[in-house]
Parts: sequence; structure tokens; C-alpha cells
Amino acid sequence: KEMEKNLKSNESLSDHENNKKQENLNNISDIFFAKSKRLQKIEQKLSKAHKAKKNDLTDVIHKCTTTIVRENHTIVLETLNVKAMLEDEDKSSAFHKSVANTALGEIKRQLTYKAKWYERNLIFVSPWFASSQLCSNKDCTYKNEKLTLSTTHWTCPMCHTHHERNNNAAFNLRTEGWRLLENFFQDNSIIGLADGSFVKGPQGL
Repeated sequence: KEMEKNLKSNESLSDHENNKKQENLNNISDIFFAKSKRLQKIEQKLSKAHKAKKNDLTDVIHKCTTTIVRENHTIVLETLNVKAMLEDEDKSSAFHKSVANTALGEIKRQLTYKAKWYERNLIFVSPWFASSQLCSNKDCTYKNEKLTLSTTHWTCPMCHTHHERNNNAAFNLRTEGWRLLENFFQDNSIIGLADGSFVKGPQGL
């Protein structure tokens, strides 16, 4: 029994010593790694700069979305899986940085509630719609399935039309939005559409 008591007292003593050593190490690290006033000022300036940049971006998005909603009665929006787009791309690539800094989710959020305020129609096109791959020439049905994210220009082998990727996608989205709008006319009343009803694609909200 006496041996057990001695062992327990030794264990408690060793734990106490270890805790004391850890406290001393923490105190030493606080002394050696304490931030200087100059470093604190630099961090404050960086924080202000990041906050100003974020506020500028938010202001630009608000102005753009308000203009879009005011000037257009019907808006067609492509439903993108932004999270998957960011995961598939290299973080150091220009595409990854542009998508991450564009705040697409915020644009979608603002367009959604502003469309309700102004009683506008908001059409969500399915994310599976190949807006960039389809040839926007109305007389052509070619689909470029080999198109990659790095390709910004391509020429249709069937009708020989040269396409700029974003413009081509915009034309195709307008066509698809018009098709969904016609389906809405067939299934619902024109009065309901004029009152600001929301048209949704098969994979929309």
C-alpha cells in the first residue's frame, strides 16, 4: 500500500511538473511571438483594404442587378453549380479565381428578390442545358461536346459560324428562355405572367 501511495504521489508530481512546463512554454511563446505595433498597423490596413474591396463589389452588384431588373420584364438565368466548378479547377488557375471573385451566388440572390419587388419574370434554365456547346445559329443543330473550359472561341464544323464562348452561351440561353416562356403561355394565363409569375426550368429553384 505504501508503494502504491508513493507511485500515485510521483505520478501526480510528474503531471504537475508537466503542466508547469507547458505553462512556461506558453508564456515564452507569447513573449517571442508577440505582434509588434508595426505588424498590428499593417494587419489593420489590410483588413480595411479587404473590407473596402468587398463593399465595392457589393455596390457594383447591387447597381447591375437593379439595372437589369428595371430594364427587362423577363430575365433568363443559368443555374450553375458553382461549388462543383470551383472543386474541379486548380485553385491557382485564372478561371478558378474569376469564378471565386465574381460572387455568382450573391448575383442570383439579388436578382431573385428584386424580381419579386419589381414584379418581373425570372426564368431558371437547367444546369444540364449545354449553353456553351450548342451552335447558336438557328438553322444549325451542332453540339460541340469536346469543348473545354479553357476554350474561349470555336468554329462550328457544320455551318462554319465562329463563336465567342460567352456570347454564344447568351444567345442559347435567350432561345431556351423563350422556349420555356412559350410553355408557360400554353400552361398558364397571360395575365398571370404579366403579374410577375416565376417560370422555372426542370432543374431550377
